[in-house]
Amino acid sequence: MRKLPTIIPRSSHTLIAQKIKELFPSGCTRILFVNPAHVTEQDFNIKSARLCCYSSTLPYGPGILSKRLQMSGYITHIIDLNFEILWNAHHDPQFGYNKWRNAFNKEVESFKPHLIGISCMFSTMHGCMIDTIEHSKQMYPRIPLIAGGVHTSGFTKLNLEKCPSLDFVMRFESDLSFITFIDYANGKGNPEDLTQVAALCNTEYVEIEERNTPQEDDLNITPDYHNLPIEKYSSVGMIGAYRWLRPDARAATIVSNRGCRARCTFCTVENFNGRGVRGRRNESVVNEIKENYARYGIDHYMWIDDDLFHDEERIIKMFHAIANCKLPITWEASNGVIASATTESLVAAAACSGCSALHFGIESGSPEILRNVKKPSGIKHFHKAGRLMQKYPQIFTRGFLMLGFPSETLRQIWQTIRLACDIEMDWYSIQIVSYLGNTAMTQELLAKGLLNEQAIVDASFFVCAVGGQSHREKNEKQAARKFSLDVLVKEDDHVPSTEELQDIWFLMDFMVNYERLLRENRPQKLQLKYLFLKDICLRKTRNNPLSTMFLGVIELKLGLIEDAYIHFIQAKIFMEESAFWDIRSRVLGLDGVLKNLIKSGTIPQYISPYPT
Repeated sequence: MRKLPTIIPRSSHTLIAQKIKELFPSGCTRILFVNPAHVTEQDFNIKSARLCCYSSTLPYGPGILSKRLQMSGYITHIIDLNFEILWNAHHDPQFGYNKWRNAFNKEVESFKPHLIGISCMFSTMHGCMIDTIEHSKQMYPRIPLIAGGVHTSGFTKLNLEKCPSLDFVMRFESDLSFITFIDYANGKGNPEDLTQVAALCNTEYVEIEERNTPQEDDLNITPDYHNLPIEKYSSVGMIGAYRWLRPDARAATIVSNRGCRARCTFCTVENFNGRGVRGRRNESVVNEIKENYARYGIDHYMWIDDDLFHDEERIIKMFHAIANCKLPITWEASNGVIASATTESLVAAAACSGCSALHFGIESGSPEILRNVKKPSGIKHFHKAGRLMQKYPQIFTRGFLMLGFPSETLRQIWQTIRLACDIEMDWYSIQIVSYLGNTAMTQELLAKGLLNEQAIVDASFFVCAVGGQSHREKNEKQAARKFSLDVLVKEDDHVPSTEELQDIWFLMDFMVNYERLLRENRPQKLQLKYLFLKDICLRKTRNNPLSTMFLGVIELKLGLIEDAYIHFIQAKIFMEESAFWDIRSRVLGLDGVLKNLIKSGTIPQYISPYPT
């Protein structure tokens, strides 16, 4: 694809202003926001959808922009195509993925928008965004299109190159800049007022780099979802990571602040939100919780803050205010909190306000890597957080781990494994490093020619996406690739290949999550892990002998003997039916453990294949 030249900044305002005037000769007062599908038709699996395995998060950003535009006198509406698809997958006997096109057409022809705005938060949604844009332009070529969100902000130029049907990209947080854009389309203001918008002008890429970042006083606003059935969202998909704790809860997302004090080189937050943290007033947050409970019956929240524990005094007061509402709500911080910011006073207040789960951004157990990626927490902070959370066994704790950092060695990977085992979070989510748009790490690798920008836009590096492991298992059923423990016992300075990282990911998952379940005997934790593993087996990774076998182990410890035996037999069948699992169970010695479990109904001593 031909690379587009970039117009010099001094002419950007004039060129984009001219394009706005050309596309909106009669003004722009009716704006339709679109939340596209989160999974492409090619990757969509109706069985997974009906098991609520796909994301069903609320269109929070479009809801905020919708409210702001209304406050400025404009007319708005929202259509959520992702919810349309998921709802129909659950309730339409004649389900067809592409029925979203009919719903979109109906909405456009009914609302008659002057502008259609499409939200795209993640690179995994890129294909869905493109499908929506192309369909809209084909059906309604005279209606201009604008896109926004983290993904489009990270690769603005490439998105415009790849999709010339897209007229504008609004970059970064656009609470204020989008209002200015619409105002200018209606003859208000000057070209110089325009900020953080990009477009193709006469086939050339033009970008206004100046930002108009919303400040704290601008954040005290609640989203307007119009007539979207918010109370039904969590019945058809995932909001957060803890559906298994309260499967019948009505869940929603909420935010108390924007930005993050950290400057992690692999993260998009600083680029998208700018430096620092800006918080809403506690009263604004609490009122949103009250309103959602009264209107929708929302009784569980996922905080989408990137630094929830910022400003300890403010956040403790907010937790106390939530507790004082006396509402039967719970909440999770599955977006992650900073370990070095976690204090006993904070956790105590969180627990009183309904905290059911906390995720900690650990990433690595290597001090070198933590310094290189500019993590705000160190090894001592992770140990301290681990000890602190032992005092709150009712709160499910989860650590984010990453492997495959540039030049990461086996020695450093082992440091991560040992740290995870030492601090004893309840579970760990492990991700092979993903390269996101406009992060310091990504830019450095692009500059060195070690990374392909198109691969990032296409999200081809997401090896742990929904269904990724099952695809790999399926590919290995007929021709099992070699699997060996040697992948973790090479020279300390060995940098694993991409293929080796996949096997290391598997072994790491086994060691930091499953193997230690054999030693778990705390009653409250056994009950939580029983619910968690049951959810994995029944909903997320069916026919997985590892989770099935260890669900049986937990059931055995809880005295659920018959259930345990059933799961041991199922695990044996799953192992024998899959070349992928057969070779791994034999190499790890799990086939012998399972045989003993079935024969004697007792948990044998397991000797780890690696030193710890």
